This record gives sequence, structure tokens and C-alpha cells, in this order.
Amino acid sequence: MVVEEALNELVGRVEKKEFIPLLVGKWERTIGFEIEEGTERHCLFFTGGKVSRRSWLQVEEVDLYIMGSEEIILMLVSGEDLSYSYAKENVYVSGSIYDQLKLDSILRLTSTAFLEKGR
Repeated sequence: MVVEEALNELVGRVEKKEFIPLLVGKWERTIGFEIEEGTERHCLFFTGGKVSRRSWLQVEEVDLYIMGSEEIILMLVSGEDLSYSYAKENVYVSGSIYDQLKLDSILRLTSTAFLEKGR
């Protein structure tokens, strides 16, 4: 699975959660993901309670920057709790603590285990 597909799946999981717009309603942020091994770069855009994904252009600035190997980034956004815990410790993150905690909440609340419990 490539990072683009994994991020698209994350966007789908976020859209399934009815309470996520309340969590991110006024949170206007761009989250950049960069793969160490190559030039693959993607952004998640949170605006108006919605999220979208697209390739990250060189000239764009991001509010929260995350860099790691492709494997680690995939683990981070896969929705698996144990993978997420490991990946979180093995990525480089730059940005405000507030933005890091907000993204952490979104990733945890859209994990597959959380979805399976019917929440």
C-alpha cells in the first residue's frame, strides 16, 4: 500500500465519524507528510470541519510537518493501534504541540479498533 492510498483511507475514516467536524470545525491546518526515501510528499488539509488529501507542492508551507520512512508513515496512518504507537515514536514531527495533539486525537478516534467497537 502506498502512502497516497493510506491517506485517502484515513480521509474516508474521518468522513465516517459524525463527531469529527466538531473536533476540527475551526481548525484550519495543513499537515505535510514527507517520505525519507524519495520525493513523495502529501498534505492533509483540514478546513471547515472537513479533510482532504493531495500532493504537496514545493512552495506550500505546512502547519505540521511529519517525516519518516514509507513503512513508518503507513503504520502511522493505517488505523492500527499498535502500529500507530510504534510509528509515533519513529517519525520526525515539527509543529505546534496543539496541532500534534489534535492530529493524535484524530488518528486515535479513527483507528480501526475504535471503528469496530461501533463508536
